Amino acid sequence: MGGWYPAGSGAVQAAVPLPITSDGRHAILSPDDPMSEPTAPTSDLRTAPLRLAPLVLMAFMLPWEFLTVLAVYEEKTFRFFDTLVTATPSDVAGVVFLVLSGPTVWRRVIDARRSPGVHLVGWLLAAAAVSYAFNPTLRGLSLLIRLAVVVVVVLEVAAMPRRRARMMVAAPLVAGVAVAGVIAAIQIVVGGRIGILGEQSVFSVAGPFVRPSGTSTHPYMLAGLSLVASAVGVAFAGRRARPLWIAATGLAAIPLGLSFSRAVLVSFLLLVPLWMFAWRNDPGRHARPLVAVLVGFAVPALVFGQGWLARVDDSLTTDLDSISSQRLEIARIALEIIGDHPVVGVGPWNYALASEPEYEDGTLPSPVHNTVLLITAEMGVVAGVGYVVFLALLAIRIGRRRPAALALLAAPFGLWLFDTIPWFYPSGLLLFGLQVGLVCSLIPAGPRRTPGGGEAPVAAGADAVTA
Repeated sequence: MGGWYPAGSGAVQAAVPLPITSDGRHAILSPDDPMSEPTAPTSDLRTAPLRLAPLVLMAFMLPWEFLTVLAVYEEKTFRFFDTLVTATPSDVAGVVFLVLSGPTVWRRVIDARRSPGVHLVGWLLAAAAVSYAFNPTLRGLSLLIRLAVVVVVVLEVAAMPRRRARMMVAAPLVAGVAVAGVIAAIQIVVGGRIGILGEQSVFSVAGPFVRPSGTSTHPYMLAGLSLVASAVGVAFAGRRARPLWIAATGLAAIPLGLSFSRAVLVSFLLLVPLWMFAWRNDPGRHARPLVAVLVGFAVPALVFGQGWLARVDDSLTTDLDSISSQRLEIARIALEIIGDHPVVGVGPWNYALASEPEYEDGTLPSPVHNTVLLITAEMGVVAGVGYVVFLALLAIRIGRRRPAALALLAAPFGLWLFDTIPWFYPSGLLLFGLQVGLVCSLIPAGPRRTPGGGEAPVAAGADAVTA
């Protein structure tokens, strides 16, 4: 997969005050009780609008990836993120949220100690910190900062009741990707840029059509956003979902039909049966948003079907390594790096620099297009195994009774398997944090402690049970 620098840059808009529901901060109760109505401390209620506004802004601004380059390895000529230290509007919002949440982080860690999502992101942060100690770089430091943001985001969102998570995180994410979907549709119609901030200067093509990226740094990044936002739209729909929610969910799915990506198709084929189970379990909640997603994907895929046919033709008329865009050769290089650095890897976000000697013919190094292999190469075998184990534990915790929540966790599966969206892309890493937090907010409650020290069963509530 190739990449290119964004053409535009920009500044973060000021966040506007957002309404807060009266349920207060959930984290002071049982970490697994998403439907309870706690009484939050007065200080938390007063500071909630200020503290949560950057979180809302971060979710909405993820598709707007106009970058500010903070540092460049000038002796290198790589493209894309490989040797850049960058910041996006969502990065700035995330750091602000991290700073504002700092005083309450330890209490939230104690409250969420049983959450598998917190274990997952905490493991990644710890593994990255250990690897960074042996392989320090500016890019590695920027990854550590983003991972710290991810941990705090998961701590916050996982502790929210479903309704609050929908308002504060799910709705802004779906709305932002819906706008990006409209932009992408216009780009493919006009055949390139439409003159808005953050667009790319160069577009790749599939058959006779450009592959639109909206205001994201790459079409696959937009596709990853679309997969997660579509799954969020289905999982967080209310029993009386408003037409605006249904419409936004459908618009957010448009980039899937315009991605011309086989990895996206793998993800979508996995999601459809999970969504069908969700529909069967609770048709009143999931039917309309699911139809909106299917229409949002199918209509642009049919209208611009020649792009998909061109991809099929490529797959049938070239050798296996060409079909996979040299992924097999890239994987071979990654396995050699893992064999040479099995304990702490080559350093977080340091793969491109470490793999440079393998490209003696002048070809630009490319990250291995498998998220598990990339994490293992950068941070060691134990880190990679732990990543897979904690993901599996989170999936087990969701269970088969919550197919919409499981679909949300599995949404970018094809991009985990055949690309690096959840790790290599800065916005992809933040998206992963929002995704894990939202999944955890859908996990039903377990027993909570009574004042006498025993356990009292807590009903999960209809919203959580059928998610």
